[in-house]
Amino acid sequence: MYLLGRLYDNGEGVRENPIRAFGYYQLAASHGFAQAQYVMGMTYLHGYYLEDKNDFKAQNYFRKSIKNGMPEPAAAYWLGFMYETGRGVEKDQKKALEMYRIAAKAGNKEALEKLKSLGEPITTN
Repeated sequence: MYLLGRLYDNGEGVRENPIRAFGYYQLAASHGFAQAQYVMGMTYLHGYYLEDKNDFKAQNYFRKSIKNGMPEPAAAYWLGFMYETGRGVEKDQKKALEMYRIAAKAGNKEALEKLKSLGEPITTN
């Protein structure tokens, strides 16, 4: 399902169709596929695929992606961003730093830069 979403998203072998891509991503996410949950989080955070922004749904999908193995470390980075800014969650610097650290340990460069900019110790092991 997720891969079908990617094909329609990128127009690979099929005519590009963002609405159909969204449907496949949504279906894969509902079956616990962590990469699709990350895509759904990004969809609602930024308003992709003709969906309105919805910070509550975004943070929910990012949490699910992290819980289901987080193949995309950016899920933790974006959840950290949401905690730092109070988008969709109660503003919480401690939880933001925790998420940034998780993302950094998983290799997310943005999280590493964020921790550095905040003067936080950086450990990636």
